[in-house]
Amino acid sequence: MMIEGLLHELRREGVQIWSENGRVRYRARKGVMTPERIAEIRAQQHEITTFLEEAQSFAGELPPITPACRTDILPLSFAQERLWFLNQLGFQESSYNIATTIQLEGRLDTDALARSFAEVVRRHEGLRTRFEAVDGRGVQVVEPGVAKIELGQRITLIDQENRTYYPEALIIASGASLRKLGVAREEEFIGRGVSRCATCDGPFFRGQDVVVVGGGDAAAQEALVLAKTSRRVIMVCRSPLKAKRDYIDKVAARENVSFIWDSEVSAILGQDGVSGVRLHNVKDGTSAEVECMGLFPFIGATPNTGFVPASLLTTTGHIETSPGFATSDTRVFAVGAVRADYGGNVVEAMAEGVGAAGAAVRLLTR
Repeated sequence: MMIEGLLHELRREGVQIWSENGRVRYRARKGVMTPERIAEIRAQQHEITTFLEEAQSFAGELPPITPACRTDILPLSFAQERLWFLNQLGFQESSYNIATTIQLEGRLDTDALARSFAEVVRRHEGLRTRFEAVDGRGVQVVEPGVAKIELGQRITLIDQENRTYYPEALIIASGASLRKLGVAREEEFIGRGVSRCATCDGPFFRGQDVVVVGGGDAAAQEALVLAKTSRRVIMVCRSPLKAKRDYIDKVAARENVSFIWDSEVSAILGQDGVSGVRLHNVKDGTSAEVECMGLFPFIGATPNTGFVPASLLTTTGHIETSPGFATSDTRVFAVGAVRADYGGNVVEAMAEGVGAAGAAVRLLTR
């Protein structure tokens, strides 16, 4: 087998391979490296080390790719230019869109679907980009986030590009972010074994062992998604499961889902990607290592309220609201996961958004 083909096959099976002092080193889960495979690597050891060292040397010569400043005028790519031009010909028409229909069968988990869409939008800046015309040419504008809200005689909103707005009413629907494990190299391994979306990344771990951290609804839902494709799903929980009974029963019924109780992740193991985790038992203080190729932390969420005035926040960082979704400042409304007492269901968040929009309209028209 050609070197490129061999390395591609090893990587596809989750084998980490590198060159060290002229010798081939590898890390793989039990059973992957058969005697025949090991013999094949030993027979081509010189060729493999040469290939890996040359590839590393070449990669080191490449200049780093730096992101363009988002406050500058960003030119359109060829594909974006085509879309912009077609839109000028038929303004607000959808003739240049591709008509696609997706049929979903079975019970739809709306919460998991909403989290998946939110994660896709977060990862892909193109989904937060709009086109504008500058001097007759199309440019792209990436929507900035909110940096600060100030409450006084009038509402002042400052975005991350330091632009200021003065809305008469405001609806905060910034959601929540999954809480991080807080261990070393967690951010470094995102996209290389650490993921926060089983629906998005689960297929990358087909036939492999993965760890899900957490015991709530989200953790149970993600474990069920992963159990469809992964060889083994290990749920690491500090305490008994807190998920809904329906989720607990479904997880317990899956033969390839197992549990490690009274434990938390203290370290992520691996070099170029996740190869395992080190666990700390919160009751007896012992440590253990678990081999895995994927790590999915779902240990709760933190409301995205860093830009919200402290006067509107509870001790947990959520926004306190009235039954009509108004805050202590009646010009400001909050809906969804940023709101205290939010039920956790995306359908509820949508209904709250409709209710808050109606309340804001009544405020502005009275």
